Amino acid sequence: MRFQKAQATMEMALILPFVAGLMALAIQGGLILSDNISISHYAYDAALWSQANKSTATTGSSGTIAKHIYQEMCGGSLAPPSSTGTRFCNGNSLNVQVTSRATNMAASRTSPPHEMVAGVSTNCIPWTLNISPSVTTLDNTLTNQTTTYTITLVLGSGGSLSPIVNLSVGNYPNAISPGYPLFNPTTISASSTTSTLPITITSQTTPQVWPVEFLGTDQCGASSSNGPQTSLLTITGNAPTTVCSSSEVNFSTPNNSVAGTSKPIDITGNGFTNPSTVSFGSTPAASVSFIDSTHLNAATPVGLGVGTYNIIVTTAGCTSTLPNALVVTSVATSVPSASSTINACGPGSAGNYQVVIQISWSEPLFIPWFSDAVTLNSTQVVFCQ
Repeated sequence: MRFQKAQATMEMALILPFVAGLMALAIQGGLILSDNISISHYAYDAALWSQANKSTATTGSSGTIAKHIYQEMCGGSLAPPSSTGTRFCNGNSLNVQVTSRATNMAASRTSPPHEMVAGVSTNCIPWTLNISPSVTTLDNTLTNQTTTYTITLVLGSGGSLSPIVNLSVGNYPNAISPGYPLFNPTTISASSTTSTLPITITSQTTPQVWPVEFLGTDQCGASSSNGPQTSLLTITGNAPTTVCSSSEVNFSTPNNSVAGTSKPIDITGNGFTNPSTVSFGSTPAASVSFIDSTHLNAATPVGLGVGTYNIIVTTAGCTSTLPNALVVTSVATSVPSASSTINACGPGSAGNYQVVIQISWSEPLFIPWFSDAVTLNSTQVVFCQ
């Protein structure tokens, strides 16, 4: 009897580590799968964004597409490590590459799955988005104030392909938790027509009316037939504590102008509020348009002389400077961008182009049997016609 008990104890001692190892492997595999899905989501969102902003989307490590990715993943930082945003940005292993390449592919070719097609005629059934609620009010002095939007796909008539719509959102409030809104699920279709999007504000969310904008693009490259849908989110309460950051302004395009003319300049960053002021050196902008918390549009004054100017933005009591961001010449000339960016899909892109968006991240393993980390990758291709 004692021998049998000892044998059972020994067998249990051998089995338990094996079972624990299998459980750890399952947990590790689940984390890798979840992170890979998240990275794919950010790459797909960037492809959608580049399609919706063809006139200002630029490639390169400092282009607007890469800036958009870092804005979504890292809370506006130009590159990791970052104390804000997702855990992908906590170290230096996040890598974002956005490149453009010419292709002689015919516009009529069949698109592989998960590719965006810009400017191609569509065979998808037309569709629209319904957003509920259309008006919401939240108070930033209360804890865990949340509104949950319901996004419903409504099919129209015509076309032959059932649309699969990838959702995106813009003009959402600043300082929300966890820092960016996420759809659940990120894709809607004829077989699954509804998605939800919760937005939870914090005490630092700016009190104002936020026109939250809902967009979508299907696998044919088409958008909603009734255009972007807007839901007004009114934030009441106290003004947030002013925290100034040198990274509030991080990019502008174009980077050149001609003396004696006025030219619109798109400025990107984070934490912008309405109103904001912009100056080129010490000269105020002719006009400033607040687009959303990450975008401003400022017109250069006609009287701005030849020279190189800093772009200075004051928003919510904070002043931030983008050095040597605008070159004014006496005649129209092409000024190379310091960030080596090129227009991705906008006017002037002759021929057919592919914009390749690649995001990679080294996932640290807590079971480092063969390696300390595994590299996760996601690639999206935007076809520009």
